[in-house]
Amino acid sequence: DGTLSVLVYQNAKRNQYTPGDLLKYDVVLTSYPILEYEYRRCVNRQRVKCQYCGKLFLPRKLVSHNQYFCGPYARRTAKLALRDKKNQASREGATSKAMATLGIVKAGSAEGAAAAAKAVKEAEKRSLGKGAARHSL
Repeated sequence: DGTLSVLVYQNAKRNQYTPGDLLKYDVVLTSYPILEYEYRRCVNRQRVKCQYCGKLFLPRKLVSHNQYFCGPYARRTAKLALRDKKNQASREGATSKAMATLGIVKAGSAEGAAAAAKAVKEAEKRSLGKGAARHSL
């Protein structure tokens, strides 16, 4: 015979094929976005919910999430705590600079630094979302 059987796997037609159907073809042509979508769909089925924050994680990632970030027994490493401290200072500095530029507070004033810290904390509270609790012990 010497011919290859080819399937173009795309658009709405792709939903009509089962894995058994795909095995009948020698070559299956598709695009990268479709391949990525199918891969993520398979991986997302394996994700489990964190009992403390409700986010979805792969089982192997949930272990480290609960160990270092979330839950009653979570312990942040010294390196993570230092990184968070640096990020906090960076955000406060950028916020105070923006507030001074906009004329909300005077540049370099203690009032400006305090207002920036307050603005950053309020923004973090809003970004946590509904029902999410951040545990940093």
